[in-house]
Amino acid sequence: WLTVKDIRDNNILVFNGEFNFDLYIEGIKNIEITSLNKRAVINGSIMYNGPGFINIHDINIKGTFKQDISGINISYNGELNNINIENVEVFGFLVAGITIQPATDINYINNVKIKNIYTHHNAVGIIIGYGKPNKLLVNNLIFTNNECAFNGSGLPGPSQDGVGANIVGIQTAEIAYNKFHNNGQTPAHGHSGLMVEYSSHIHVHHNDAYDNFDDTIDQDGQGLIINGCDKTIVEFNNVWNNRGGIQIMGEEDSSNDVVVRFNTCNNDISNLTLNQNINNIQIYGNIFRAETKDYKANVTIMAFTGSVTLIKNLFALYTTKDSIAVNVMVDKESVKPNNVYAFSDNVYIIQGKDKPVFIVGEQYLIGLEGWRSIGQEVD
Repeated sequence: WLTVKDIRDNNILVFNGEFNFDLYIEGIKNIEITSLNKRAVINGSIMYNGPGFINIHDINIKGTFKQDISGINISYNGELNNINIENVEVFGFLVAGITIQPATDINYINNVKIKNIYTHHNAVGIIIGYGKPNKLLVNNLIFTNNECAFNGSGLPGPSQDGVGANIVGIQTAEIAYNKFHNNGQTPAHGHSGLMVEYSSHIHVHHNDAYDNFDDTIDQDGQGLIINGCDKTIVEFNNVWNNRGGIQIMGEEDSSNDVVVRFNTCNNDISNLTLNQNINNIQIYGNIFRAETKDYKANVTIMAFTGSVTLIKNLFALYTTKDSIAVNVMVDKESVKPNNVYAFSDNVYIIQGKDKPVFIVGEQYLIGLEGWRSIGQEVD
C-alpha cells in the first residue's frame, strides 16, 4: 500500500505513466487524483477514508481478479460530502469497480457525481449506498453517461455478483444516458444491468440496457430493476435482448408511486415483470415487443400483492402459431381478490396467432373476450 495521510488538505496527486501499488488516503479533505497528460494507469486500487470533497478523474484503475477489493472504495465513519468520479476506466476487481458506501448505518453521504465511467469485467460494476430498507443514507446522486458492461466474475463473490450498477438507499437521484450491457453472463449469481433498491425520488431515463443475462434463475438477468422504491419515474429507456426487461418489484419493502412510461422493451424473455408488493404504479405509453418461436411474455405478473393504477401500452407479439408466447401471464399466486391490475385501452398486435393469448393462473384465455371475462379491457 502507498498510504497518504497527515498532510494538509487541498492537495492534488498527479500521476504520469503506470504504477503498481494500492493507494490509501486517510482523513484528508479536499483532494484531487488525476493524470498529468494522457491517462495514467494504477495497477492496484484507490481507497479513500475521509470527510470528502474528493475528485478522481482522467485515470485508469486496473485489477487482477485476485483480491477481494474494489477498484475505488470510498467510505467514512462520519459525514462524507462531495464525491466526483469522472472519466475513469476501472476493471478486474472481485468486489466492484467502484464502491461508495457509508461506514455504518448512521453515516450519511451527500452529493455524489459519477460521470463517463467505463467499469467492466468486475464482479459488480458499481455499488453506491447501503443495502437495507428504510435507510436513505446517500443524498443527491447524479449518475450519467456511464458504461457498465461484462460484470460478473463467475467466481464466489457478493450476492449481487453480475450487476452492472447496484444503487441502493438513495434520496434523490438522476440516472440517465448510461449503457448497461452483457452483465451476468458468466455462471455466477447474475442479476441485471441496473438495480435500484430501497430509494426515493429516483429518475431513470434515456438509458440503454441490453444483453444482460442469467442462465440460472428465471426472470433474473433484467435490464432494469426497481425494487422497494418510492416516487420513482422510469421513462424513455431502451431495453432489449435481456432475460428480463424492466422489473418493478417490492421485495423486503414495497414499491409505491412509480411511473413507467415511454420505454421500449424488445425481445426480452419477459419485457415487463410486476413482482410482489407494489402499489399505485402507472404504466403507460410503452412499447413491448416480442419476437419468438419459443416462450416469451410481454408482461409477467408474479407473486403479486398490491395495486396497479393503470396499464395502457402497445403490445406487439410476433411469433409462430405453435409457440407458447403470451401477451400477459399472471401466475397463480397473483390471482387473488385483493390484487388489482387495471389493463385499459391497450393495443395488442398479434402476428402468427389468430388472437392474443393470456394466461391467468391455470386459465388459458384466447382473445380479448377471454381477457375481458376477468375484468380487463372493460370500458
